[in-house]
Amino acid sequence: MTLTQLVIDCKALRDALRKRNSDLSTVLSELYSEKSHFIYELLQNAEDAGATWIKLRLLPTELTIKHDGRFFEVKDIDAITGISNTENDKKANQDKIGRFGIGFKSVFKITDRPRIQSGSFDFEIEDYIVPIIASVEAEYNDTTITLPFVGDEHAIASIYQAIETKLQTLEAFNLLFLRNLREIELSWADEQRTIRKRGLQTGDTALASTQWLDEKGTAREKTTQRYLLFQAPVQHADFQKLSPQRIALAFRIAGPDGPIKLVPAENSFAFVFFETTHKTSLDFLVHAPFVTTPSRENLKMDLAVNKCLMDELGELLRQTLPYFKKQGLLTVATLSLLPLENPDREPNRSLIYRKLFQALKEELSSEAAYLPIINNERYHQPAARLLLAGSRELTTLLSARKQLEFLWPGHTHWLPPTITADANATSTLHTYLRRELEIPEITAAAAVQLFTPAFLSTQPAGWMQKFYGFLGNTRQAGLWQKPNSGGNSRSAGPLRSQAFMRLRGNTYAAPFDADGKAQVFLPLEDGQLEHRANCLDPATIDSKPAYNFVVQLGIKTPVLLDEIRLHILPLYKQKDFSPNKKQATQHFRLLATVYALGGEKRAELLKMLQDAQVRFVRCIAQNTQKVVYCSYTEAYLPDELLRQHFEYHNKIRFVDEDFYQKTGIKDWQSLLKDSGFKHDQPWVMRFDPKFSEAREYKLRGSHSNRPTTTRDYRLNGLDELLKVSPFTPELSELAWQIVLRAAHGIKDINAFYGRHNWFFNIERVTYFPSSLRNLLETAFWLYAPNADGQEQLQPLTEIIFEELPVRYARDSEAAVAVAERGS
Repeated sequence: MTLTQLVIDCKALRDALRKRNSDLSTVLSELYSEKSHFIYELLQNAEDAGATWIKLRLLPTELTIKHDGRFFEVKDIDAITGISNTENDKKANQDKIGRFGIGFKSVFKITDRPRIQSGSFDFEIEDYIVPIIASVEAEYNDTTITLPFVGDEHAIASIYQAIETKLQTLEAFNLLFLRNLREIELSWADEQRTIRKRGLQTGDTALASTQWLDEKGTAREKTTQRYLLFQAPVQHADFQKLSPQRIALAFRIAGPDGPIKLVPAENSFAFVFFETTHKTSLDFLVHAPFVTTPSRENLKMDLAVNKCLMDELGELLRQTLPYFKKQGLLTVATLSLLPLENPDREPNRSLIYRKLFQALKEELSSEAAYLPIINNERYHQPAARLLLAGSRELTTLLSARKQLEFLWPGHTHWLPPTITADANATSTLHTYLRRELEIPEITAAAAVQLFTPAFLSTQPAGWMQKFYGFLGNTRQAGLWQKPNSGGNSRSAGPLRSQAFMRLRGNTYAAPFDADGKAQVFLPLEDGQLEHRANCLDPATIDSKPAYNFVVQLGIKTPVLLDEIRLHILPLYKQKDFSPNKKQATQHFRLLATVYALGGEKRAELLKMLQDAQVRFVRCIAQNTQKVVYCSYTEAYLPDELLRQHFEYHNKIRFVDEDFYQKTGIKDWQSLLKDSGFKHDQPWVMRFDPKFSEAREYKLRGSHSNRPTTTRDYRLNGLDELLKVSPFTPELSELAWQIVLRAAHGIKDINAFYGRHNWFFNIERVTYFPSSLRNLLETAFWLYAPNADGQEQLQPLTEIIFEELPVRYARDSEAAVAVAERGS
C-alpha cells in the first residue's frame, strides 16, 4: 500500500465512522486506566523498533520521546493509525510486544495530535486514525515523537503532574525482560533520571545471567539493582512459527556486587515484558509472552495458551534447582523464596503461583538431592533421606549418619536446624517440609524413646556423657520429671521407666521401677555390698553435666534396702532357686539388719516380704522332711497346737526353727510374724468351688451378660482333721480350739458365706453358705450329751451352745462368733 492510498483510506474510515455517529475517543482513549500508561506503549514501540536507548523529555505543555530504533516505514504508519489491522506487522511478528494495533492509541489520553519524525517521514495524526503528512523527504537521524497536551490550563497541569509522577517512579526492573532497550533517560523541569541495564552470563550455561540495573539522577544517589535472570525459549506450538519468544524468572540479588545472596523481590506482579497488574504472590519476578487484555494491564487467565506458558514457567523453575545447587546457592534462604504455601490453603493465590507450586513440589519430592543438610548448605540430599530436628541440641547429640540410620532407617541427615516453626524467616519453609514433603520432625521426646539398649550399647562412653548432659538441660526436664503431687503416673516423664541408664558391663536398666523406687545407683567403692550390678558405669558420668543430670534425676548411692529389693529378693522369686545354708544365712542377716532399723525402712521391707511370690524362708515339709523355701502364705511358724492340727495333712510346711535358731538372730520370729507368717492359727483358704452351670443359675435366678465369679472358703487342715477315725474327744477339743483361734479371721472376711457375682444390666451378687460353714454344721465333730445323758458326736446345729461340755471353751467372743456363724 502506498502512503497516498493509506491517507485516502484512513480519511474514508473516519468519515464513515462520523456518519454512523461512532465515537473513537470513548473506545480508544478510555481503554487505559491511567493517563500515564501510554509511556509503557512508547517503550514497547521503541523495543519493537530495535532501539537500544530512549529519552523522554517532559515540558510544561508537551512530552517528547526520542530513540535510536528502526526508522518508520509506510507499514508502521499504517500500524499505529489502524485498529487491530489483520495485516498488522506486529500480528505477523509476535516477538514484537504491541501486537493489538491499539497500543499507540493510548497517547490520545493526553494529546489529540501526536507528531512523529523518523527517517524520511514527518507526520501528525488527527482524529486518532488519520495521518497528516508534512514531509516524506526529511532526513532525521533518529525517531522523535512529540505529544502536545490537550485541554485547558487545568487539564494540561493535570497531565503534566501525572507524567511527572510516572517519570519519577518508573521502576528500573521494567528494563529487565527487554532484549533491545538498555537505557532509558527521563527528564523534567531541572531533574533527570537515567536507567541502564548491563548483563553477564553466570556460570557455564546460557540458562542464567546476572543483570544489573543502574540508576542515577540529579536528585538521587546512584543505585544498582542486581538480578539473577533465568530464560528459556517458549516451547508452545503457537509460538514456533514466530521469532523466538522467551519465558523468564528473575531473582533479586542483595547488593550491587559481592557474593550472590538471593532476597525477596520488591514486586510480585507478572510481567509481559513490562509489569502488569496481575499479582503472583511470588518472591521473584516472572515473565512470559502471555495473552493480555486489550489494555495489556492484565492477563487472560482462561486461555489455554496462557496456562501452557505457566506450565513452562514451572519447568523453568525446576531447571533453576540444579543451577542453584551447582553454584552453591541452594540454601535455606533461597528455598524460602520459592512458592511454598499450599494454594489449597491460600485460596487467593494466582494460577501462576499454583502452577509453580506444583512443579516445585514434584521436583523436591523426587530422588534428586536438592535440600541442604546440616552444617554445610553446599551439600544436599533428597527429601526422603532427611529429618527435621526439634532442637539444635538434638542434631549435636545425634550427629553421626549411622545413628540416624539405626533409629530412622532410610534417613541419613538432618536438615539445617535453623529451619524452625518459630523463626519468621523459616516458618513457611518448615511447614512446607513437614506437610508437603512429609519430612518427619523429630522431637527430643520422640528420639530418646527410640534409645533402646540395642542402640545405646553401640555408643561410646563419651557419647553417653553427652546424652546425659543433653537430658540435664532444663528444656528436656519433662522427659524425666517426677509425677505431680497427686501421684498421677501419667504426669511422670517417660524416661523414668525406660532402660537408658548404662550399668557396668554395658547392660541397661530404667532408673525407677513401677512404684517409683530407684533401681540404679551411683557407683560404689570396691568391696561395698555384695552386688554392684545396678550401679552406673562410672565412665558414662565422668563429666560434670552428666553427673549433675543423674543427681537431678534422683540417683543416689545404694543402701542395704536397695540391695535387698533389687538383688536378693528377686532371687527368691525364681521358681528353682534354692540357696545353700551359707547364702540363706547371709541373706536373712541382711533382712534382719534392715528390720532392726525400725521405722520406714522396716515398713518398706515388710511390704516387700508380704509378696506371695517371694519364697525367702527356709521350711521343712511335714510329710517328707525335705527343705523347701516358702512365702508367708505357704508355711507356718512352729506351734504345738498347729503341729497337732496338721498331723493328718500331708502338704503342710513349717519354718525350719532349728536353722534360724542357729543363725543367732534374736528377732527372727518377730521378723517372720510381721511378714505375715501364721503362728497360732491356720489360714482361711479362699477358692473357686467350680459350681455347675445349673447350680450357678439357681443361685442367680437369672442369666448373666458377662463371665461370673464364685468365691468359697475353707479352713486349712480342718477337713482332714474331722475325717480322722476314730475321732476321739481329744481330737474334737483340738478342732474346737483351732476353730476358735481362726474365728476372728473368719468373721473379718465373713468366711461363713461364699459369694457369687454376675452381671445382668448391672453388677449383682448373691451369697450362699460356705464350705467351711457347711462342714461345721454337717460334720459330727462335737461331743455332747444325748437324750440319755450319754456323750456322743453331733453336728454343731444339733447342739445347744450353753450345754456344751466344759472341755469346750465358751466364754469368748470367738466361741460366740462360731455359735452364731455370721447369722
